Amino acid sequence: MTDGVTGSGDDTFVIAGAKVREGAADLVQWSSGRVAAVAPIEFTVGAGITVTVDVARPSDVLALKIADFGNPSLLASACVPADESAIDRIARSEPPSVATLTLRREWARKAVVAGVTRWLPRPIHEGALLLDDAASHQAVGEAVAAARLVALAKPVLEALTLDCEDGFLSAATAVELKSVAQAAAGAVSQLAWGGEVEAFAERIASATGLSQIDLDDALRRFIEHETAQLVGALAAGDGEAVGDAASAPVVQLKTQAIDPVATTARVLRWIDSDYDEVRVTDTRSSGNSMAEFAIELSDFIDPRCQEVGRVTAFVADGVTGTLLRTGRTRLSGRTLRAALTYQLPPSGSVVFGVYDAGLGVAALRTRIADRTRVAIDRLLLDAWSSHRAALVIQTRIADLDPGVASRAASRSVDLLNDAIGRAGEALAKLEFEGQQDPTGVAAKSAAVSGYLAELREQGTVPLPGSEPLLAELLPLTRE
Repeated sequence: MTDGVTGSGDDTFVIAGAKVREGAADLVQWSSGRVAAVAPIEFTVGAGITVTVDVARPSDVLALKIADFGNPSLLASACVPADESAIDRIARSEPPSVATLTLRREWARKAVVAGVTRWLPRPIHEGALLLDDAASHQAVGEAVAAARLVALAKPVLEALTLDCEDGFLSAATAVELKSVAQAAAGAVSQLAWGGEVEAFAERIASATGLSQIDLDDALRRFIEHETAQLVGALAAGDGEAVGDAASAPVVQLKTQAIDPVATTARVLRWIDSDYDEVRVTDTRSSGNSMAEFAIELSDFIDPRCQEVGRVTAFVADGVTGTLLRTGRTRLSGRTLRAALTYQLPPSGSVVFGVYDAGLGVAALRTRIADRTRVAIDRLLLDAWSSHRAALVIQTRIADLDPGVASRAASRSVDLLNDAIGRAGEALAKLEFEGQQDPTGVAAKSAAVSGYLAELREQGTVPLPGSEPLLAELLPLTRE
């Protein structure tokens, strides 16, 4: 036996500190045969083990991967006890013909945090999201990762402690803050500065939520959002071309919706799925053409954050999807701008847009033919966002005076109906697309149909682990 390789007595070997299962495939992959209705999120449950779930159903495992050094028992501990036999067979590359794997609540909660971080298009309290992330890591035993996040979020926790003591948070928000603060304290209890975090947690635990400020803020934001939707609808659409290409440059004002698969949507000013966020002044001439981009940031995002710095503009052939030019954007006030020169492709069709350089160009969908899929994804994210907003309002109702509770309940119903409407519109688009090109549509249609039925049946009762995050409950502060 070579140095660094030791037997473990249970068909595994330890190589440089990592356990490798003897005879195991380099990578075991399993799929449930289902796809995400809204958006997939992949996350790690242990070294060498990743699972994929739908952000709308965070307990249901859609797919998983087990590397040869991955320990299947870690996956078993992340799932409900009834799944242990199926997981053992999957790890041996002998999966049962039918298997449904379900994550425990604490792992579903971790999936929700990851899903909100990646996919939620509406603004949330970014500082509190770090605390939610820390709490989710702590709950599944990942104390080192939790402690790192607490270190980053300690100033946020201190500020929230003062808000809670001063009665600026509702009872429902204070309860979630207490839970998150206790998890944060547990993550750093053995560190030199852990006593400060424990003191914050104790102060929060002794405080009582008194205010409706956070609820009033939420209701006001939803009204502002509806107003912005109306303004956006009136402003949408491409402009008229000005000029004659034969004698002078042709200038046209164009708009394009961002693709949430290629961007972190809430960094930009997302109004709704019908509104185009990217504004382009396209100047065409017989030689090189020029595209000048303008994309507004969200009012609630720090313009210095790394996600803003990664926003990249592109010009692509609308028929072949070939990228013609890419370039980084630069911040001017709260607007990202870029100017790209390009040559008109033989197809004469051009698509403009932006993407997150951290996600890479592989995520881009640049053909005009891709626009329907992009529109469907945007509708589904809007539906999910509206549903989560309904959960946020519903969470607070029990602590309100009857008059205020009635107003809040009405708003919650409005948001739920909006979610149902948008999911229904997405399903209709999918079914129409399936008539034109059925490739890959059936599984997505089935998933969206199931999601729509669940919205109608479950209403504002959250699935296990899907309760609103602290980041969603807290009032927002414009940057």
